[in-house]
Amino acid sequence: MLKLLPNENLRLELRPHPLIFWKFHCLSFYLLLLALGSIYWRTLLIDMYEWISRFISSSYNIAAIVLFLGSFIVVAVVIGLLEVSLKLTVLFTVMGVLGVAIVEYFNLGLNGYTFMYIIYSMLIIGLTDIYRRAHKYYITNFRIISAKEFITHEYREVTLDKISDVVLKQGVLGRIFGFGSLIPITASGFGLGSDFSMAGGGVLGKGVGVGIGGGKSVNVPRGRSYFILYGVRKPREVLNLISQIRYEYIEAPYLRKISQDLERVMIQVAGTKLLKCPKCGVDIIKDANYCSNCGLKLKS
Repeated sequence: MLKLLPNENLRLELRPHPLIFWKFHCLSFYLLLLALGSIYWRTLLIDMYEWISRFISSSYNIAAIVLFLGSFIVVAVVIGLLEVSLKLTVLFTVMGVLGVAIVEYFNLGLNGYTFMYIIYSMLIIGLTDIYRRAHKYYITNFRIISAKEFITHEYREVTLDKISDVVLKQGVLGRIFGFGSLIPITASGFGLGSDFSMAGGGVLGKGVGVGIGGGKSVNVPRGRSYFILYGVRKPREVLNLISQIRYEYIEAPYLRKISQDLERVMIQVAGTKLLKCPKCGVDIIKDANYCSNCGLKLKS
């Protein structure tokens, strides 16, 4: 539960759009297709068995295990290359090994692999929605807070005075269904990642080698789903709200100082006695009910 600071007001509470984690839904659909396709395995396994048995002894179970594990390992490799996520790669590999262990331990046969595909497909859909709901984003008049409470807890807050820029990223699905990601970038560079490209070449002949190479790194806005406002609805309206609050936050201290200076001048001209606020120490009128700087109630 968000705990607000003194004089802090919650302006907006957000969660990711259900379609932002579409890649997980694609994995679920992939497993469902494999479940339907595994019905065809019976004919495929017979053909494979007859061909392999000409050279080495084999069985239907070995062929089924190879196909089942292969379907998971291929996806694990693709995830590792595209998403650069070791956790997802390991998780999908473990799912494949665990599925084989369950089917073989309980002797479920070929139908067991079809059953495991369906179970995994439903499990991914359910866990994806739980994972999405675990993300919470808060925008107040002081800061932007992003949090995730799913197995482990992740929390980030950025005060508005530390934000140098806010980047909006919206893909094709986001433009169609009205969601996008907002990335607050601080002056220290938090919220930026690096894309690195490299080219090289070489010539080798008769023991003599010549090579040439080069690389380039480009900073791009990037962040984990629990460190940015990931896949929020109506991102342009949210961006406008953040810009408005940032403007108010930056201008407020100057306006407050001008007001206090004018109040002090008027008091001096009128000859009214000044007192110090017991909380912040700012000069205030003797008969004031509230402090003009911190809002402390002076009279009950």
